[in-house]
Amino acid sequence: MRVFSVLGVMPRVGEVSADPEIYRSGFNPTNEVTAPGYYSVVLEDNQVQTDITTTDNVALYRFTFPETKESHV
Repeated sequence: MRVFSVLGVMPRVGEVSADPEIYRSGFNPTNEVTAPGYYSVVLEDNQVQTDITTTDNVALYRFTFPETKESHV
């Protein structure tokens, strides 16, 4: 029996906060790229390029942050 878990991650630029009003970002659906096992979008609030790829057992995230010293996941 397979058991799947979900780990939520959110790339962020700026102060670290658990406030749900800050811990989110908008995106433009016209900037989404989708294919089986792949998803990509720019998170507009922080201008973070987000790429996600998957297999049956693994999800790999890549975040490309704008040039700053305050990048967090």
